[in-house]
Formats: sequence, C-alpha cells, structure tokens
Amino acid sequence: MRVTSREPLPQSRVLGLTILFVAVVALVVSILLVVSTDPAQPRSTRVGESTEHVGWQSIVYRDAQVDVPGDWERMDASECGGRVDGWGPATTAACGGGEDGVVFFLESTYDPVNGPGEVLPVGGTGTVAGYEIADEVAVTAQGSAAEVRQILASVHRR
Repeated sequence: MRVTSREPLPQSRVLGLTILFVAVVALVVSILLVVSTDPAQPRSTRVGESTEHVGWQSIVYRDAQVDVPGDWERMDASECGGRVDGWGPATTAACGGGEDGVVFFLESTYDPVNGPGEVLPVGGTGTVAGYEIADEVAVTAQGSAAEVRQILASVHRR
C-alpha cells in the first residue's frame, strides 16, 4: 500500500467551496420557506361588532371566535413570513413579542407554560398573558389583566 501525502487545498479553492456551500444552503432554505408558506392558509378576519362588549369587535380565525378592543387592527405579518396571525393596537409589531395583542396558533403546535384560562404576569411589565382553546386553536392574549380576562372569556367556537 502506497501512502501519499495530501496537500492542503489552496485558499482560493476553500473560499470557492465555502461560497458554493452557503449558496446551496440559502437556496434550500428559500425553497422551503416558499413551499411552507401556504397562501390559502386561513387568516383572521373581522366578523362584526361584539355582541357582548360595547366598543369591541369580533374576529375569527378558522372556527375560533374572540372579541378584541374595537381600535385593534390586524397585524401585518408579511415581514415574518406570514407565520404570525393576530390583532393588536396599531403600535404592535407583528413579528415582535412581548406586546399587547392577540395571536393565534394551532393547538397542536402551541407549547404553553400554563393552563388554558390561567393568566400570568409578564416579567414585571405590568401586563399579563394567557390563552384559551377553541376548535383546536390556541388564542393567546397579552395586555392589562382586565383586558386579557375579558378577551379570554370571549373565546368560543364559531
């Protein structure tokens, strides 16, 4: 058996292979993001004024319905790959966390630290958060204690 020594690859060759590798990974990730973003995926919509709370509106996601304050708006989730669907004050960042609002998740993919209907303080911010389940949808809410309790109490199957 003949042993030959391998010479290291030239620096330019290593750089070229690294760039090729990064490009392939970026292409695969891009394709996966496009394929996994289903434009037909249900989105939340406003269905009218709340019949339970004056000045509030009712919204629906899949078959889960919830009441939210009347001045809340649907979040623009285009910057987060369309994966976040929720409503909040006009100043709420769609992709951010830790802000007042309601966000919807499929129950099968939602992993809470508390039970449904349980309201917990959010790290010394003066706000609370909680969730309820309706028709396999986890409706999460964050805001003042009174507001969150009112939101969660309104969650029901449409």
